[in-house]
Amino acid sequence: MADPRTDVPPSARSARLDALLSAGAWYALAERAEGRLQDARSAVEGVLRNLGSDDPGLRKGGEALADTLSALRDTLFTGPECQGICGGETPFDAVRETFFVLSSGSGAPSPNDRAYVERARSALERIVDGVNAVHQGPVAAYRSALDAAGYTPFPEEEPLRIGDAGGRE
Repeated sequence: MADPRTDVPPSARSARLDALLSAGAWYALAERAEGRLQDARSAVEGVLRNLGSDDPGLRKGGEALADTLSALRDTLFTGPECQGICGGETPFDAVRETFFVLSSGSGAPSPNDRAYVERARSALERIVDGVNAVHQGPVAAYRSALDAAGYTPFPEEEPLRIGDAGGRE
């Protein structure tokens, strides 16, 4: 149904809404991915605080994992620490920026908007793949080492999937 307040056709508004819903869902999924990294880092730090000095292998493995998790968070979400104007863009920046670019228009997504969407989708794939890889690799290995040593490891989580993000993909 046409809206008498605007000359934008309903199909164009619907296309914008579809893109915006997907971008919003991608943004939420990227935030969940960052949360998983932070939660894993916090869990490892908790283990290190409670770990006795009798197992230097677990301590060394935990410290290495904490460094890996921090480095991945820097790469995907925050960028390296710096002072002044810091160059570069993280994959999370691309996802976040696309949501705001799409929310500023009213008609169907333009070719430029669609380029932002493609860039965001690619960036989200990098985020999800990176977070899943670290959880299925180093985090799982450390969890197994803790379990074998008699410690209660932090919980295992299902891999993130872009299709689980909601929206209208």
